[in-house]
Amino acid sequence: MNLITQETCPIPEYRFIPLGKGIIAKVDVDDFDWLNQWKWKPDYIKQTNSFRAIRQTKKKDSVSGKVERKTYLMHREIVKAKNGYGGSLES
Repeated sequence: MNLITQETCPIPEYRFIPLGKGIIAKVDVDDFDWLNQWKWKPDYIKQTNSFRAIRQTKKKDSVSGKVERKTYLMHREIVKAKNGYGGSLES
């Protein structure tokens, strides 16, 4: 018989990153310092009635003067996903 103990199945440790509006993201302790270097905010998804954590950057093109915005999704940053479909925090 195999016994499940804390040594064979350790309890994961989590940290919390505030997103604003009383919403927090629960992240693995190993990802916390890296993710916490940015300011994240909640993004409401009406279709699923859920939130995901996002951060946004702005960069002005020196030639055209246009402002380019880029949105980063926390859950995709954690798994180092390529560009494509996003999802909710529970993805």
